[in-house]
Amino acid sequence: MPSKMVTDRQKSANYLLALEFTQIPQILPELEALYAPALAEPDTPFPDLTSFVHALMNTLRRDIAAVVTTDVDHEAELLDDPPHRDLRDQFTDDLHGRTVTLRDLIRSAYGPTAVRDLGFSGETPRDPVVLSRLVTDVCRRLQNPASLPAPRFPGFTWDPASTVQDLEATNTKLQLQLDRLQLEAREAQVTQTAKNAALATYDATFSRVANFLSALFTLAGADDLASRIRPVPSRPGRLDPSVLNEADPITPTPPEPVTPA
Repeated sequence: MPSKMVTDRQKSANYLLALEFTQIPQILPELEALYAPALAEPDTPFPDLTSFVHALMNTLRRDIAAVVTTDVDHEAELLDDPPHRDLRDQFTDDLHGRTVTLRDLIRSAYGPTAVRDLGFSGETPRDPVVLSRLVTDVCRRLQNPASLPAPRFPGFTWDPASTVQDLEATNTKLQLQLDRLQLEAREAQVTQTAKNAALATYDATFSRVANFLSALFTLAGADDLASRIRPVPSRPGRLDPSVLNEADPITPTPPEPVTPA
């Protein structure tokens, strides 16, 4: 799902970009009429503001497109995680249950000292990393069944090798998911870094473009629009929400119809 911080920036960028073909062309002749007479030489051509505005808008258009692309890439990367997280949780629950069963078996058959000697202490952990390490240690100790004391019940028999094989198989599945989630986390860092860089570039461009356009409208006497597109320092890359929520913020108000006398 697109992030709100990006969609808010899109709305603000689109607001400014729409001015390129609506109200900016209307004020450029006014600017020339107001300030061309003050040129040092009467024949000096008035500055080509149209081309400059187009260059600014293309820069803004390019930078907001980069933000959207990196946001899509980052969201796609995050969508890879849930299946592996679900498998991790499934194998964790499975391994936890088998470990608790083994612990109860050892306690019943060999006594609490054997439980301690196999590396058990406190509650059986539910954290997948801690649980995996515990199971690895227990399996290593069970490789030498001779270290177990005599069973408490005559005739009791148990095959530690079969139990170790079973635990190791489940632990291997858990480890694969833990490793994959670590990889996914690193990949998410890469896409997040790219997104952050694109946001920083866009925010700087937006501030420059919005400030310039605001000054341009002020010079043309359009103070109302100039104030609406002035950047808000506390909201980098975005206009004030009240501006974006206007029903039709950039369409000029048509003149009142003239009623024939």
